[in-house]
Amino acid sequence: GFKNSVQAEAHFAKRFGSEYSFILAGRELGITSKKGRSEQSDTALRIRYPQAKRRPEFIAIILALELIVYVSPVVGLIIGLSNEETAQTVVSSVSLAILITINTAISILTVRNLWFIGLLSLPFLMLQEWYLLIRSMLAYEFGVVKWKDRNICLPMLKAERSLPKL
Repeated sequence: GFKNSVQAEAHFAKRFGSEYSFILAGRELGITSKKGRSEQSDTALRIRYPQAKRRPEFIAIILALELIVYVSPVVGLIIGLSNEETAQTVVSSVSLAILITINTAISILTVRNLWFIGLLSLPFLMLQEWYLLIRSMLAYEFGVVKWKDRNICLPMLKAERSLPKL
């Protein structure tokens, strides 16, 4: 059920299918929301590991895939330029341009007045994402996930007063 979920809206979206839609708050609707950096970090720590089904191997796969997607164009561009490989340089440049364009488009939607930050922020955002992903996993695995001043992580082992009767 959704009451134990870290992202209840995902359950509603799944249940209602095409009838459910997500609306981005903004001035047009007269709805605004502002979260500070620490609140955003707390939210990421709370939801990232459960999103990966609380499976460390999924975290390793996510990190490996993100490393390939975000770092290989830079490495490919450097190698392509140093070896004068035109095809590799072009493919890596196009890949990098697509990543920067997507990041800038997200910046336009989220930090409207500072959209140009999207042109340079991708490496820093990826490092932050990897840090939060690993930290979320460790917090859940060690049973201490603080949210709104309370531990929301269920203990892995629970002591029983007596053995169950058969």
